[in-house]
Amino acid sequence: MAVEPVRLESVRPVDGEGVYLNEEIVLTFSQAIDPSSVASTSLRIVDAAGREAEGRWELLGRQARFIPRPVLAAALTDGGYLPGTSYRVDLGGFPRLDGLRAMGGEPLDRSWQWSFSTAEVGPGRRGFVFDDVSPGTGAHVSFPTPRPFYPGEALVLECSEPLDPSSLREVEFRIERVASGEVGLTCGVKARFLANHPEGSRGPLDPCAVIELMPTERLEPGSYLLTGSGVTLTDYGGNPVWPAALGRQPLAFGVRRASPSGSSGLESQARYQLSFLDRTEFLSVAVPGTDGLAHWGDEGVLSVRYPKAAGDGSLGALDLRGLEERTDLHATTLSVGKGAQVDLGAGSGLRVLRAQGRVHLAGRLGRQISSTDKPLPGPAIPGHPYVDGESLSQWLERARAEDWPWTVVIAGGDLVIDGDLVVNTPLLLVAGGWIRVEGRVDQPPGQLWLLSEGGGLRMDPTATVPDLVFDVPDSNPLKQTLHLAAVSSPLPARVISYRWLEPLVGGRLGAGRYEVSYLPATGPVDRARAMKHPRLLEGEGPVRVLLELFVPPGPLWDPPSIDFVTLRWATGR
Repeated sequence: MAVEPVRLESVRPVDGEGVYLNEEIVLTFSQAIDPSSVASTSLRIVDAAGREAEGRWELLGRQARFIPRPVLAAALTDGGYLPGTSYRVDLGGFPRLDGLRAMGGEPLDRSWQWSFSTAEVGPGRRGFVFDDVSPGTGAHVSFPTPRPFYPGEALVLECSEPLDPSSLREVEFRIERVASGEVGLTCGVKARFLANHPEGSRGPLDPCAVIELMPTERLEPGSYLLTGSGVTLTDYGGNPVWPAALGRQPLAFGVRRASPSGSSGLESQARYQLSFLDRTEFLSVAVPGTDGLAHWGDEGVLSVRYPKAAGDGSLGALDLRGLEERTDLHATTLSVGKGAQVDLGAGSGLRVLRAQGRVHLAGRLGRQISSTDKPLPGPAIPGHPYVDGESLSQWLERARAEDWPWTVVIAGGDLVIDGDLVVNTPLLLVAGGWIRVEGRVDQPPGQLWLLSEGGGLRMDPTATVPDLVFDVPDSNPLKQTLHLAAVSSPLPARVISYRWLEPLVGGRLGAGRYEVSYLPATGPVDRARAMKHPRLLEGEGPVRVLLELFVPPGPLWDPPSIDFVTLRWATGR
């Protein structure tokens, strides 16, 4: 019976002009799509400069939905889409091996492209730039469940609808102290959005928008009013949300001196600073949805460790199957699917499999060179000494020139092996991130070398770390954004009640960016659960810090780094 290919049946929005900054792209197919076939090359959204739209794809039945990252900044330029920008949706299909497939393996009938442009913003903008899915609901901002605030703490406003960040103007807010029946002007605020989730993405009682208002002066214990008679804060549809139901009345709150336990005493702060030197602070777990683990080493910063030898990515995303006799593969990502078998052939000489991002071997990758070919080297690498100060790239060039019978696998991110890697040659595994082996790695005894942290139980316990310099690119070779991440262990270690203050974060953007967010102390490492401020997490006690580094394609190799993260919380004494 003939295999029926997958067809793209519809794209939404129908009109690709003036797409809202929060609008989802919905693709409907004739069959449900296999999630394992969705990769950054088989399904992606890019602008004319090759920058990817930021957000996440969700698969539900026959639909694939792209949900852009929420906008938080008043300039409206930090969301999933840039304003006034043209984008192209690329869908990989037949005959590409890395294209979209149905659950039964049927390919998308052909590759597709669809273009759209986003709404313009700026002075004198006309019309709406956000899609208001529930116009006129009468939502308003308010303090969360009533509780006292403490000196040094920021105020938090919540709203059951997402809000237009460009309508948040901190100069419109004032904090006034009420003393002996008199009201006097106290100070202004520094305002920012901590969250701005789409409606329907949270629980029924969870807020969509969360705004932090940090007083410009320290508030002493007493009674206060947050006023905003001229506040223009609105939802996506332009409806005012400063307490309309209260007739635009001030919001009252109190600042207390008491400690959380109820004992009296002056308020003070405690803090914990991540050093990036203490390895017990960080977990080596993989962060789903990223290329691999960011690097913390002896420099005391979280950084990008990326091997120049990861290649130029010229072959795109490779999903290897069957016989593969090419001697040097340059991929963006490289995989061997579960159940697939790949044979690297019986020829001698150097074989290098490189990927700029993640390498995932879920099936079987094998190489058995013929005994009639060049004899295998002994336990030294590869029977030849290193040149003093030789880099990985230089060593590969020498191995190629001298036709050494080696197998080398290089990942710019993590190298994940949960299938089988079986060769009868010397084997070198390299990762900019972490080497994660839950499957089997089999090679001649004493012939396994690892140039990265990590490993696995089903490996040669005598694996050696070669004395090679981990050289970095001279210029930016990336074909797509490299996304690395790390997550801390629960911090601080003592499980007590915390009233979180503003964390302090320092780093270097370079030609990329970094993000710091916070996860509950328990449960899966899920980026969708991460919050921009620890006080937004449910419950009390320690948190895990999620740190992400993004390196986009570009002319310069200048990756970002994070220098410090300081957790702060209020205490009584």
